[in-house]
Amino acid sequence: MNLIQYVRCFMLLSLLLIASMGCRKSEGTSPCKPDDSTQSLEGEYISIASSIADRWISMNPSTQMAWNWGDSVLMLGIMRLYEYSVKYQYREYVENWINYHINEGYELNMSDKCPPGILAADLYQRTCDEKYKKVIDDIYFYLTKEAPKTPEGGISHLGTLYPDYPQLWIDSLFMFGMPMIR
Repeated sequence: MNLIQYVRCFMLLSLLLIASMGCRKSEGTSPCKPDDSTQSLEGEYISIASSIADRWISMNPSTQMAWNWGDSVLMLGIMRLYEYSVKYQYREYVENWINYHINEGYELNMSDKCPPGILAADLYQRTCDEKYKKVIDDIYFYLTKEAPKTPEGGISHLGTLYPDYPQLWIDSLFMFGMPMIR
């Protein structure tokens, strides 16, 4: 992704988050019972977010999106838009992306590679498909067993890329915090 695509991704995510503020359902569900909860909302922000998402999807095949934090944030926004627009093509785009990486293989070597776990947890909750649980388990194993730690036990943001220089970054709370709590 180049800088312009990242800016577009950020703008899309911002619109999607604004569109969904205060709308997320909070009731708990069992991770082994399929739950594809959606809530159809209408309004200017949903319409704008849908237009942006539709254009993005038409220009960017999901199989060309990377297994990293930036593309994961975009996919998270598209999944949230699915929840509130009930347009199945958004969920399908996200599923095609994660399934492509599951089939082709993915690397877990730093915190930037963990955010796809947020979507894997979401899809596992919706479908109970074990392939999504495996992604969650792989990320959990990486974070608890393989990721370098600081002397205090903090998980290094830079992971195995620089194992001798463990660093804590605030965005790691999103990168691996979100997959861990899901």
